[in-house]
Amino acid sequence: LGNSNARGISQGLISRGIDSVGFTMPGGTIPYLTSRVKHITSPDTPNCVLLMAGDIEAANGLPPEMICARLDHLVKETRRQFPWSRVLLSGLPQTGNNHRQNTLREVNPHLEKISSNDRLVEYLDNSRARLRDNIHLSNLSKEKLCLNVSHIVKKFSL
Repeated sequence: LGNSNARGISQGLISRGIDSVGFTMPGGTIPYLTSRVKHITSPDTPNCVLLMAGDIEAANGLPPEMICARLDHLVKETRRQFPWSRVLLSGLPQTGNNHRQNTLREVNPHLEKISSNDRLVEYLDNSRARLRDNIHLSNLSKEKLCLNVSHIVKKFSL
């Protein structure tokens, strides 16, 4: 579940033998993604739910503490909708913009802290991911993210 940066992730996971359904909402802010979570249904409980959010807020200059509060709410709603699924939190990718770099330095540790407080939440360090246009993940970064997610999914599917 995510904004345009999540585009193609589901197909990348399928190509690695992971059953996957993607919910990509281009331009989706954290509040919008949060509002959509309750509408996502699945006949089976998914092993994992990948969340990719926060980069739009960072690009728009939202204060890190507000981004963190919104991400907290997104995780809470995702856990409510999928109580037995592992939630994977993708960290914010780096960018050349100094303000966004400072935001990343505050938000990513917060995501890591969320994961340390809940055994069904896991942080994916995406801070080394590269952007192709200062907004979207490069294809190589998406490939690396899919590889990391597939390892986690396979580890917890045994």
